[in-house]
Amino acid sequence: MVWPNSKEAEFVHRKTKRKREAELASAHVRSLLRRQADREKALRILEFGSGDGFQIPFLKRLGSVIASDVYFSRAMFQQQREVVFLKSDITRAPFRNSYFDMVYSNHVMEHIPDLTRAFEELKRIGTPDCVYAFAVPTNVWLLLTIPAQYLAKTQRLVRYVFGGYSDQEKSAISDASDLFEQPDEEVKDPRHRLLRFPLPQGHGVHQRFGDCFSCFKIRRWRRLFESSELHVRSVFPLLLYGPSEWPLIPTTEAFNKIGICSSVLFILEKRDSRTDVKKSS
Repeated sequence: MVWPNSKEAEFVHRKTKRKREAELASAHVRSLLRRQADREKALRILEFGSGDGFQIPFLKRLGSVIASDVYFSRAMFQQQREVVFLKSDITRAPFRNSYFDMVYSNHVMEHIPDLTRAFEELKRIGTPDCVYAFAVPTNVWLLLTIPAQYLAKTQRLVRYVFGGYSDQEKSAISDASDLFEQPDEEVKDPRHRLLRFPLPQGHGVHQRFGDCFSCFKIRRWRRLFESSELHVRSVFPLLLYGPSEWPLIPTTEAFNKIGICSSVLFILEKRDSRTDVKKSS
């Protein structure tokens, strides 16, 4: 895949990667469900954090879909049919108990500040046999963003010094530290934020790189889900890539086997792992 040479090409490229990732994730889920006789019926599916709805066509192959997001614009979904769209926060889900057979999200978990409340709601709205499929980023992806982070910081600094910003853009920049990183509520003093310029940033709710790197490890994601009483049934490495504007990095099955991937899919369920052992015996 070639390097995008414009903002428009970058947008198309990003969408292509996201669709490829969604296709892989839904294929893994379909493969798992086909092996279960009781999963042949059409599923009632919730996708939370659905964004512009690009993943919905893949989910519709499994059943009926309800899409939700904290940001909602009906114009985004004009081409989607037979899908219900709701503006809602997963920590206050407007759904009745034990309603969904499957709950899906793609790169949303790392943006939820109150995961404890989110997991309570996710378990409440899922049926006893509900399948939870969550695609999440890894610390490999975070490492691959470092060159792009410093390139972006340098570009912003050059624009600021040589007059590349409009007066309106300059007025939105309270001080030079805003050029280098997103405002951090924990760091009020601009001088301290400037001192953090040499350090890369994290992502989502984890703005400090070190904290984010630790939390994005695959074993840390597993520990998080299991501590929330969701049994990890399967883990599937998806794609290897850097920032959205970068081309896909060719990956191999050997890389995936040792966990070298930028995105990983966890398939979870509420049932105790001991139940699975009994069924398989």
